[in-house]
Amino acid sequence: MDFMLHIWNELVTSNTFNFIVMFFLLLWILSKINILEILSNSVQKIKKNIENSEQEKKDSNANYINIKKSVEHLDDEIAEHLKQVEIKADDIKNEVISNANKRADDIKNNIKKVVDIEEKQASYRLIAKAVSDSSIAAKEKILNMLKERPEIHQKLIDDSIKKLGHLNNENW
Repeated sequence: MDFMLHIWNELVTSNTFNFIVMFFLLLWILSKINILEILSNSVQKIKKNIENSEQEKKDSNANYINIKKSVEHLDDEIAEHLKQVEIKADDIKNEVISNANKRADDIKNNIKKVVDIEEKQASYRLIAKAVSDSSIAAKEKILNMLKERPEIHQKLIDDSIKKLGHLNNENW
């Protein structure tokens, strides 16, 4: 029983166990975040705002032409309507530019987050590969050492048998 507790304690305190726990925790967090949908929604909103502003600009230009035709003899009214249309177009232009800049900043920030996540995932994959490679190398080194020095292999077998005999005697 102590041997099992010792093995469990070694496993829990090992870097490999901690890495596996952190890896699955990171995967769970990433599965909860839907960055692609957020980016897609932002892009769609920007497209919609641009289309709406273009349509409003077209409508404003059409209204301007109709007013100009209907009141060509009234220079003062035309000048007033022209001023209103220009102000509205400038306001729309400024609003569209402001919204587009805000959305562009949001997209840049989201892209930076995605890149950071991808970098972390690549790093975790490299760490996992390094751990795997090092365990394979350690196994090969131990096997080579046992081949070169068979007395160590026999000593390990004898020690294990002694421990089993000692555990067997304590339990009975």
